[in-house]
Amino acid sequence: MAKGQLCVDFAAQKPLIGELPPPDVLIVTSGRSRIPAHGSVLGKMSPVLDGILDMPYKRGRGSERLIPIPGVPCEAVAVFVRFLYSHRCVEEEIEKYGVHLLALSHVYMLPTLKQRCARALTHQLTCENVVDKLKLARLCDAPYLYLKCMKLIANHFKEIVLIVRSLHKTLTSSSFAFYELALRKASFSTTSENAIGKSS
Repeated sequence: MAKGQLCVDFAAQKPLIGELPPPDVLIVTSGRSRIPAHGSVLGKMSPVLDGILDMPYKRGRGSERLIPIPGVPCEAVAVFVRFLYSHRCVEEEIEKYGVHLLALSHVYMLPTLKQRCARALTHQLTCENVVDKLKLARLCDAPYLYLKCMKLIANHFKEIVLIVRSLHKTLTSSSFAFYELALRKASFSTTSENAIGKSS
């Protein structure tokens, strides 16, 4: 994607948006790619975007308002913006960009999309990625995904401990501390469940 290139032109997709005035917002993604959009649509769907649109702003070369969404692939932002217009997101897109969409839906307060992404990510859990997904679930306040991660850790505790220890040299001290804490919590949950089961 060339710098400054249109990532998606929603203004040209009349079946998607119907009859709307010209876009008055440019969403600027990583690599300075641009997605034209309508402030009325963005503000209606997301209270966070609505608050941003109410703030004083810097205009682009034309009259459009610039809203930066950095740190996320342009394609994922395009899927996110398309959801704002259509309330739809195909499973293949959620499967491919689920991590990014979960983060975006959390930041911009889209509970429906957030729930779909969290559930989709549970189907991608493995012993190798479960602690990373656990960290994501905590950061994005996704309790369903968090519980599924903890359950997988509890059921495959020894295997995951070995994986985490093998990653110790490549992790920062804060990341490794989080991994250890997550494993201790899972271990405690498993021990408690076993104790309850024996006493009942």
